[in-house]
Amino acid sequence: MIPGDLRFYCENTVVGWEMIKLGLAIGVTPEDIAGRTKGVTRILPDFTPIPLPVWLVTHRELHTSARIRLVYDLLAEELR
Repeated sequence: MIPGDLRFYCENTVVGWEMIKLGLAIGVTPEDIAGRTKGVTRILPDFTPIPLPVWLVTHRELHTSARIRLVYDLLAEELR
């Protein structure tokens, strides 16, 4: 998709999402978020999801904290 081919292009996700919620635009957003948002309707049910990488990062000093490491490992497992 080339920005010049679109009627509206926004690099600010907050602005784009607000426009979608107000019915001023259509866009791609995570299904779990759209599904919880009143007034947002799926218009392409057969659209193949776009895989997006998720990065879980922390300062290396935090890896030495047992509590932080426990939460970090739990998040890493759940995100798989």
